[in-house]
Formats: sequence, structure tokens, C-alpha cells
Amino acid sequence: MNKELKSSLMMVDKWIRLFFMIVFAIVNYVVQCLIWALSIIQFIFTLFLGKPNENLLRFTQGLTTYSYQIIQYLTYNSDEKPFPFGAWPK
Repeated sequence: MNKELKSSLMMVDKWIRLFFMIVFAIVNYVVQCLIWALSIIQFIFTLFLGKPNENLLRFTQGLTTYSYQIIQYLTYNSDEKPFPFGAWPK
């Protein structure tokens, strides 16, 4: 094994990122399930009331943005950790 590869494998920050990537992948799975459930609830609101629930719209906007931030972090498009290490999306 060459020295560059060995030193790269020994870098602690890469392993810490892997840990956070696993945690955020699990969180994103839960968020996606929650988005599906809230989408069904929003459909029911729209079906019976004729319009979407405004509070639910704001909350799901934050959830979808949060999911996007997680995916950006997982794919190395961002080094900024999502909530709770950063601010909740507005």
C-alpha cells in the first residue's frame, strides 16, 4: 500500500464524515416517510376543505428543503452539516 493511500485512510475527519453520512441517510429516510404521510394528510385537507392547510404547507416546505440539504451533504456538494448542526431551513 502506498504512503498516500495509507495516510488518506488514516485521516480521522474522513471517518467522522462517514459517520455523519450514515446518520443523515437514516434521518433522510425518516424525513421522506414523513413527507409521504403529510402529503396524504394534505390531500385529505384539500379534498374536504377545498384548499391546502397553510401550516402544513410551511412545515413541509421546511422538510423538503431539509431533505435537499441532507442530500447535498451526502453527495459532497456541501460540507455544511444540516440541522441540528446548522439552522433549520426557512
